[in-house]
Amino acid sequence: MICCDGMGSGIRANIAARMCITRMRELMQHGFSLRETFSKVARSMNQLRGKSPTYVAFTIARVLNNGQATVFSYDAPPAILVGNNRASVLERKIDIIEQAEIGQSTCFLRVGEGLLIFSDGVSQAGLGLQMGAGWGSDGVCQFVNEQLKAGSPRTKLPIIINDQARSYWASTPGDDSSIIFGLCTTGLVLDILTGPCSSPERDEAVVKEFLASQGLKIICGASTAKMVARCTNSKLSIKQDDQSLIAPPRYEIPGFDLVCEGTVTLNQVYNIFDVPRDKKEERSAVTELVDFLHIADRVNFKVGLAENPACSDISFRQQGIHPRRQIVDMLSEKLRQAGKLVVQEFV
Repeated sequence: MICCDGMGSGIRANIAARMCITRMRELMQHGFSLRETFSKVARSMNQLRGKSPTYVAFTIARVLNNGQATVFSYDAPPAILVGNNRASVLERKIDIIEQAEIGQSTCFLRVGEGLLIFSDGVSQAGLGLQMGAGWGSDGVCQFVNEQLKAGSPRTKLPIIINDQARSYWASTPGDDSSIIFGLCTTGLVLDILTGPCSSPERDEAVVKEFLASQGLKIICGASTAKMVARCTNSKLSIKQDDQSLIAPPRYEIPGFDLVCEGTVTLNQVYNIFDVPRDKKEERSAVTELVDFLHIADRVNFKVGLAENPACSDISFRQQGIHPRRQIVDMLSEKLRQAGKLVVQEFV
């Protein structure tokens, strides 16, 4: 999570904040660590302090999948840890570098806990007015605790806090207020099995392992579906209720969330993944798989390495249909760009 507060207010401050966010995201996408990214931007801001309207105060927070959280702040208020019933201001190590206040906090978040970060337009709300020295981070935390005690939904905290901060500025324009709340939840996992195993002797072991995982279960591939039906002694049937004239058929095996054709379906999913939902008029296995991928936090691909003779057919190339392994790689990259955790296993 990144919260940037440009100097002053208006369009110029907004542009400066957006530029700062873009720079930090680009640095991390190019392999810089969180600390390296923060240090580079902080040094730039020290050079701009008091000299340029592009100066920005900012906070950047990262939460790993195990709940480990790190928060760096540059001339910005401390973060607040919000639990199920109580909130507390995160302790932070403070360094003063060229008049700038650099803060670092670490903690572990459990499911149901979250981080609240905000600009000084919130912590300094009412400064010189009814709040004297301003609302303060401790005041914001106390207010959050009151809201938790009153049963206010935590997802509504940014709106509630913003409204309260604006009220302290009374009739004056006050300062800009930006608030982000990130809540840790149990991720939705999607398990996709596509393609028969490289060796038929592995079929039963792979299917058993696939069934033992905890995610939603999706099978992509007619041969894959036959393999699973055989190994689970289940009935495989074709569903007749799809409305699409171009999407491959959908199958059904009791106990699975979706069973569909493989390579062509994955290619079509890749092609329409970015299309808005209201533009997808048809109902098919393709659109249903797209919906599953959009709501998933983690996608596990278990990809069989058995040869698929159809993929070498000239008609596949003529239609621009990529082979199974290639389209899984392409789709995985698109999912990662959408913020999903993607894991591939080849069997």
